[in-house]
Amino acid sequence: MTTVGAHLRRIGVSGLRRRLVRDQRGFTLIEMMIASSIFIGVAAALAGILGSSIVAHDLARERTFAQQAVTAQIECVRRLAYQDVGLYPSGNPRGKVGYTGGGDFCKGATSTISKTGLTATMTTTIDYVDDKAPNAPTTAADYKKVTVTVTRSDGRVLASQVTFVAPVQRAPYGGINNAILNVTVMDYGLNQPVQDATVSLASGPSAPLSDTTDALGLASFAALTPTTTSGAATDFYDITATKSGYTTLPADLPPASAAHKVVDPSATVPATIRIYKGATIDVNLLDGAGGPAYTGAVTVKVTSDYTSTTQSYAMSGGAGSITTFEGVPVVPKVNYTLRAYTTTGLCADPITQEVPDDYPTTLTTSYTLELEPCDVGTVIVNVNQLGGPANAATVTLQGGPNDYAPITQSTDVAGQTTFTNLPSGAETYAIDALKLYATGATTAVVTTGSTTTVTINLPDPPIGNIRAHVTWLGSAVVGASVRVTGGPGAVDQTLSTDGAGDAVFLDLPSGVGYTVEVAKNGIVSTQSGVSISTGATTVVNFTMPTATLTVNVTWAGQHIGSGGAVTVTGGPMGGSYAGSTNSSGVATITVPRSATDAYTVAASKSGGSGSTTVATIPGATASANIAFTQVGTITVTATWASLFSAAANVSITGGPISGVTYGTGTTTAAGTGIAPAITVPVTSSTPFTISVSKSSGTGTGTVSTVTSGSNVPATVAITPTKTLNVTIQRGGVNAGSGLQVTLSLTGGPNGVSGAAPAYQLAGTTDGSSRVSIVVPAGSGTYTIKGYTTLCPTSPSTANRSRSNTVSAASGTTTFTLNLNSTTCPLTLP
Repeated sequence: MTTVGAHLRRIGVSGLRRRLVRDQRGFTLIEMMIASSIFIGVAAALAGILGSSIVAHDLARERTFAQQAVTAQIECVRRLAYQDVGLYPSGNPRGKVGYTGGGDFCKGATSTISKTGLTATMTTTIDYVDDKAPNAPTTAADYKKVTVTVTRSDGRVLASQVTFVAPVQRAPYGGINNAILNVTVMDYGLNQPVQDATVSLASGPSAPLSDTTDALGLASFAALTPTTTSGAATDFYDITATKSGYTTLPADLPPASAAHKVVDPSATVPATIRIYKGATIDVNLLDGAGGPAYTGAVTVKVTSDYTSTTQSYAMSGGAGSITTFEGVPVVPKVNYTLRAYTTTGLCADPITQEVPDDYPTTLTTSYTLELEPCDVGTVIVNVNQLGGPANAATVTLQGGPNDYAPITQSTDVAGQTTFTNLPSGAETYAIDALKLYATGATTAVVTTGSTTTVTINLPDPPIGNIRAHVTWLGSAVVGASVRVTGGPGAVDQTLSTDGAGDAVFLDLPSGVGYTVEVAKNGIVSTQSGVSISTGATTVVNFTMPTATLTVNVTWAGQHIGSGGAVTVTGGPMGGSYAGSTNSSGVATITVPRSATDAYTVAASKSGGSGSTTVATIPGATASANIAFTQVGTITVTATWASLFSAAANVSITGGPISGVTYGTGTTTAAGTGIAPAITVPVTSSTPFTISVSKSSGTGTGTVSTVTSGSNVPATVAITPTKTLNVTIQRGGVNAGSGLQVTLSLTGGPNGVSGAAPAYQLAGTTDGSSRVSIVVPAGSGTYTIKGYTTLCPTSPSTANRSRSNTVSAASGTTTFTLNLNSTTCPLTLP
């Protein structure tokens, strides 16, 4: 403070004011520009330093993460047992690195690292190291090298670490007895090694294994378990090689020897797999030399010098491209010969070129084929057999330069046939000859404008015979159609059976595989697998199929029972087949089956007969129904105590059929006692028994003779009966004799309760004033009234008695009826 005060005193107040005024003037523009330039320069320097610091910090952070991941993977691998150090599932060596099924989980061959601000890929490779000790055997698998690398997405390596893993101790025999398979992958077109190709072992005791070729195209598989000889998948190591854009040469694919290796203990086995980039053949088709494009259908034939095989391609529109040959991409650095032809007789001469033009830079080669009329020639074929010319021999020619479809001709009497206008060229025609089931073959090459003659000597055919013997129910079948097909000569012959039922096929090629079929009237029987021995006759027996015909015979609506004679005639054999009915009136008869011919079926018994027709019997069973028409009728009248019995039950049995009832009937309710007529068979010797019943009463009768169409009446009396002795009084006094009386009865077993009257019986009193009548006996009671006809004609109630009720039971009942009046005569109303 003292110093400041002294200073103020020195300058004074006015001086201070002047200084303050001067200080308020500020900076000039130049001063500001100079100051800004200085600031910008310093700030720029500081920004660069700051940016570099940030980048360095991020890279250090990324490298830290990467190193941590690498270290964790290395430590994980080190914790594994030596035999598990390898990539899962098919590394070379194979182990548990990448296996997630249990135990320590080490990441696989490739994994992704994702951290904030970092995406990277970690790769793990594990290889055997060939570093044997002095005087030790060579195994190429002394220990393992593990390399773990982390690479950023832009390709920058952030961390990499290598470690070596050795076994605790060398196995006493395993390393010595294991084997080594060195696989080299070559580019077939360049004959140079292919790097980064994937080689896999798909079978073998140590499979699966996989590895990538190095700069020398080599993938080495060490410590392999030797192959076995057990006949299983462990007998060979099958090798395949793949790389994008390449195809394996077919000759180097398993099971070809190049890729199908036996590996012995302690052996080092080399293998070479050739791959290639497929080529393209472009084809231009011209109509004549230097002409325009030929746009029609053309067949282009391609022949490979590499495989010596030919394949045909269909093209149209004047051009085409070929990218595959024999099912694989076109193999490069090979000479291919192309020729073409049409079905209209045009041909293009062969052109041979190496494909492609500049492998692997240019993978295409162009061919120009000019189509002109084909050059042709002639082939003459001579066929001999059995020491001389073979007339009517079948000769077939096919193939040749234009892939002719089979052309078939027959030889003449000189055993010769001629094929003309055949396209000429180096490709052969195949020629086959056939006669008497003996065959021969040859080939021919056709020269332009020339005739080529070839000879085929057919061997003598080995032959034998077939005899088909056909029967039906033990009888020979005449006129059956027998067909023989198949066999070594593809036979197809048909004959008919003779009177003995035989069809004999002569001079058939001996051998197996014949089928014999017999047909008669739509019924077919077949036998397969028939064989013929040379010089022998094979007998084939046919028992034609039969059917069971069931015949049902009825007479008057009832089965005829046993003993009926049944005869079946006709059918395919025109025979007669007999049988008889059983107790149910049914006959079963075996007959030949027939799909076209009808049968007549006839039956007879005891004067009855009938017939029917069965159109066909194509199956195993058939049926027929016959109803005898020889019938008559029986009309039954029922009486009971000389009175008609209404509502009585009637049945008829007996006659020519025992044990059956020919219908039932009921007598009429109108009081006539007649039942409707019942149809029965005719009879002249075996009587019918007629049974009648009502309430507790029954009765029987017989009819001995019934003729066809007749109606036989029969009356049957019902028993039991009872006697009623009725004393007639008038006014309580016996009427005396000679009084005519009508008795009216209701009820009883033969009447209907309440009927008025059910019965009316007339009588005249005897000397005891009594009238006696016979009535049906049974259960229940009778109600009886008496009437007299001697009373006046005017209606009156004086002429009748009161009602009296008596029992209907059997025996004799005596009772009295008292008429109401004593004045006579009276008239019954």
